[in-house]
Amino acid sequence: MKILLLNAHYWPDLSAATAQMLTGLGEELARQGHAVRVICGRRKYDEPSVLFSKSEGHNGVQITRIWNSALGKGAKWKRAVDFATWLAAAEMALLREPKPDVVITLTTPPLLSVLGARYAKRVGARLVPWIMDLNPDEAVAAGWLRKGSWVERFLRSKLEKSLTQASAIIALDRFMADRITAKGIDRKKIHVVAPWAHERQVKPDPEGSKAFRKKHGLEDSFVVMYSGNHSPCHPLDCVLDAAIKLKDEDEVKFLFIGGGTAWEQIKKQKEAEGLKNIICLSYQPLNKVGASLGAADLHIVAMGDAFVGLVHPCKVYNLLSLGLPWVGLGPKECHLVDLLKEIGKDSGCEVVPGANAAALAKSILERQRSPQVSKEKLQAVGRNYQESVLAPKLAKIIVEAAKAVPV
Repeated sequence: MKILLLNAHYWPDLSAATAQMLTGLGEELARQGHAVRVICGRRKYDEPSVLFSKSEGHNGVQITRIWNSALGKGAKWKRAVDFATWLAAAEMALLREPKPDVVITLTTPPLLSVLGARYAKRVGARLVPWIMDLNPDEAVAAGWLRKGSWVERFLRSKLEKSLTQASAIIALDRFMADRITAKGIDRKKIHVVAPWAHERQVKPDPEGSKAFRKKHGLEDSFVVMYSGNHSPCHPLDCVLDAAIKLKDEDEVKFLFIGGGTAWEQIKKQKEAEGLKNIICLSYQPLNKVGASLGAADLHIVAMGDAFVGLVHPCKVYNLLSLGLPWVGLGPKECHLVDLLKEIGKDSGCEVVPGANAAALAKSILERQRSPQVSKEKLQAVGRNYQESVLAPKLAKIIVEAAKAVPV
C-alpha cells in the first residue's frame, strides 16, 4: 500500500511534537511493509536557519523536504506568510508525487487537511486527517480570529468540507471527537487515539536531574515546574499568582521552561517584582528533557476552559512515562480529569478545577509537606500511552481507511 504523510516537520527535526508523532507512525507503517513517503519542510522547528537535505530515506521512509520562508513568530502576519509559502511549495511538490492510496495530514500548518483533501480528490486517494489541534476554532478561542468574520467562516467551511471527505479522522480525546461531530461529521469515522510519550527521546536520567538541580541552586528546594509552550491555551496566570502567594515559602521554587508569549510575560513580571522564587529557562535540548523534567518534585499541566477539545495536554504522557507527579489545571470536564480516573487520586496527581491560584498554592504546600507519589502506578498507566502500543493501533485504522471508497 502506498501512503503519503504531510506535515511541516519530520525526522530528524524531533524538537516539534508533531514530528515525533509522525515519525513514529511513518516508521511503523514502513515496518508493516507499506511504501511510505513524507512531504515536510527543510527548516528546523526551533532553529529555522538550519536546513535539512532536500530528500533522503530513513528507516524505510522516503522523505521529500520543501523550502518555505522563515520570518518567525514575532507577528501573526509573519507566521501566516511562513505557513502560506510552505503550503504553496507543498502544492508544487504534490504535482511530482506518485499516486498514493491514502494521504495522512497533520495540522502544521493549520488546516493542512484542506490541501490534503484537494490532492486526494484529484488523484482518487483516501484522506485521513490526524487532528493535533482544531482550527480555526483554536484561533477564535485564543482571540486571534473573530468568530463569524468572513475569514473565520471561510476557513471553517474549508475545514468541514475536508473532514466530510475524509475516510477516517483521528482525534486525540473524546472532547475533540465531540467538537468534530458537532460540525456535522459522521461520528462513526472519528477514531480517538491519544498521542504517545516521546519514549525514544525523553528517558529517565537521575544523574542528569541531580546535576540540573545543582546547576540552578535547587538541591534543597521543592521544585514546581511548567515545561513546554506558554500560550493562551494554558492558564499560566494562575501558576504565576500561586508563585506570588508562595513567595515567602523559601523552599518552594517555580520553574517555567519553554517559550511563547506567556513565558515572556512571566519573565518580565519576575524581573519587575523581584520574585526570587521563580526561574525562567528557555527550551532544553531534546536529549536533556528527561533530566530537566526529572528535576521537578511536581509538574503543572494546564488546560484553559475554552480550549477543551481544541488542543490536547500532550505533555502529560511524558510525565506518566517517567513516573512524575502532576497537578492539572482545567475545568471539571476535560481529558486531565479522565486521565485522573484512570490513574487514581492516590498516585500523587490531582486536577484543580478552573484557574484557582489559592487552591493551587494550597495543593503545592500539601504536597511539599506530605509527598505521596506512586511512581510505579504512574508508569504502569504510562505504558498504555507508549509508541509501541499506540502506533500499531493508529496504523491499523489507516490501513482500514485506505480500503474505503474515496469520497
